[in-house]
Amino acid sequence: MRKRIYYYLFWAIPLAFLLILGGIANADEAISLGEPFEIGEIPEDWVVDNNTVDIPLTLNAVSANSTGGWRFDNPLNRDNMTGGTGSFASADSEVSAEAMDTTLSTPPLDLSEYESVWLYFDSYYDAGDGTSDAGVDVVDSTQGTQQGIQSIKRIERGQAYEWVDISPHAAGKSNARINFSYKNNIPKNGQWQVDNAMIRCGRPPVQGQNVPDIKVTDSVPPLTDLYIPFGNVTVGSSSDQYVIVTNERGSADLDIRLIVQIDLLEEFSIISDTCSGQTISPSTESCTFTIRFSPTTTGTFKEKFDIPSNDPDESIVTVSVSGTGTEQLIPDISVDKKRISFRDTIIGDSSNEK
Repeated sequence: MRKRIYYYLFWAIPLAFLLILGGIANADEAISLGEPFEIGEIPEDWVVDNNTVDIPLTLNAVSANSTGGWRFDNPLNRDNMTGGTGSFASADSEVSAEAMDTTLSTPPLDLSEYESVWLYFDSYYDAGDGTSDAGVDVVDSTQGTQQGIQSIKRIERGQAYEWVDISPHAAGKSNARINFSYKNNIPKNGQWQVDNAMIRCGRPPVQGQNVPDIKVTDSVPPLTDLYIPFGNVTVGSSSDQYVIVTNERGSADLDIRLIVQIDLLEEFSIISDTCSGQTISPSTESCTFTIRFSPTTTGTFKEKFDIPSNDPDESIVTVSVSGTGTEQLIPDISVDKKRISFRDTIIGDSSNEK
């Protein structure tokens, strides 16, 4: 989980409150789902379906953590490898002595008013020997749980911040579910961790309407990958890298809201910012903000920075950063001899000793 407010639409946090806090959502968009998996058990109205013989088929909040399907209590005490922090959902083949075929489904979502729907989540996938499979599907629940399934994303190995346009399969649906499906035919052969699942919905601009188009680059090649690796930095010193935001492809002003540091790690900070609260015109205007990595202890650190704006299809762009604090090298002088004796030498001559 991250130190950010996540919520379902039925949570008692009014949308207007988020507008006041920094414009994370506006009249043309909404967060219809947000789940950081922080409570250590299956979230309310989520469902785990298992297709393995020795595991119950459908689970609720009481029984989910007693099986080898999707778990929320981290039974093997693993690190969160997704890029998030704290608790997470996991389908871990090390837990079960049998093959796994398990699906984690969101609550039913009413997306009937929206034509733009994006799914975001942190992911870590260990595919083992390569025989397992992990993916995201959209189910139109009005057609039944086993019908209307559309595969939208197969998960690649490793850690990633996934964002997927699910509009073709979810937008306009009044009873949609998102499935996180994991299959592994060999026991003890890999895992899939998921954290910070969020769905953002937006109404598209009117046809022909001028719109802004955010473009974000950074100072470390490749410049457009939204990732800044600071590398090794000695404890007690610092390293700076910058992010550039432009609207060169847009046809209307780009309004940038407050840039947010997600986990608030003290090792990372924004030391200069000409972007937050600014309006960037189309064509050649740009703004920058500089991120500093200042490790106070050894170890590897990861952080994310959200750039919210009025771009209709990229309302939040996230830049990920990482860096490793290394030990400070301390000089250590050594002398082989503490005393050197020279032979008698005539004035004007010299004598060498080792």
